[in-house]
Amino acid sequence: MSKIMLTAFCLCAQLAVAAAPSAPALSISVNESDGGAVYRGWTIVIDAILSHPNLRQNDSSTFLLSPQSGNWADGLRVQALNQNGVDQNWTFETAGSPDVNAVTLDSNSIIQAQWLVSPDDTGKLTPGVYQIVASLKIDASADPNGWTGTVTSRPVTIQVADEPPSPSSDQQTRKQVLLATFKDFAGDHDGALAVVNAVLGNDPHNVQLLSLKSGLLAESGDFFNAFTAVSDAVAAVYTQNPQPPEPPGDLILQQHDMLTHLLSGVTSVAPTRCPSGPSQK
Repeated sequence: MSKIMLTAFCLCAQLAVAAAPSAPALSISVNESDGGAVYRGWTIVIDAILSHPNLRQNDSSTFLLSPQSGNWADGLRVQALNQNGVDQNWTFETAGSPDVNAVTLDSNSIIQAQWLVSPDDTGKLTPGVYQIVASLKIDASADPNGWTGTVTSRPVTIQVADEPPSPSSDQQTRKQVLLATFKDFAGDHDGALAVVNAVLGNDPHNVQLLSLKSGLLAESGDFFNAFTAVSDAVAAVYTQNPQPPEPPGDLILQQHDMLTHLLSGVTSVAPTRCPSGPSQK
């Protein structure tokens, strides 16, 4: 099972001058990396970022994604190709339609998409080398100023293999993080939190798990414990390395976000998601 999650972010512009681009930029990662081993029976998480190619530059050009029929996300897909470039027809379950049919990309914003492949589905994969690639295609626009064309991400090469007979501690933790991510995305929020808490019982200072726990708690509106969890993650970073090469910026932003919600009395911060839809095969 996999789903697609669309979230818009605002980014600060930086002063620069760039030539007018001809197409949006699309990039992907697999399990938060640029490739490598993917184990059968583990969750696969594919993240895509669609952006203006001159992101964070002083570029006033925009891309209007407004297809003549349906919505802009209908043309977004992901594929798994074998070494001969043949689509292997992995099942990628997409979410339904976004809230809007059209979206505009400028140099200060990005769109994130995510697909998850369940442990059951990865357990059926044939071991071997594959390339994961995403693409966006809009043949005709409902707006005369709309962008049309096809943009394809750089392929990410993965090696599908059997799980190691004696996985390391880091590998075991990674497997549980991916499982929790899958459970949460599939709608089993309590199951995801249970997986995280079980691993934290043996590894209470795991930074990645504490951050994930904070996000899960925030989804249910428990901002007090969400703030506590991410604060523990920040503290763990400095306990492990009192003088890290750079501050844990993402964690500090997450901590600030949790504190802001806590103080403002907001009761929900569930991530923006599209409703469930049919599988992509």
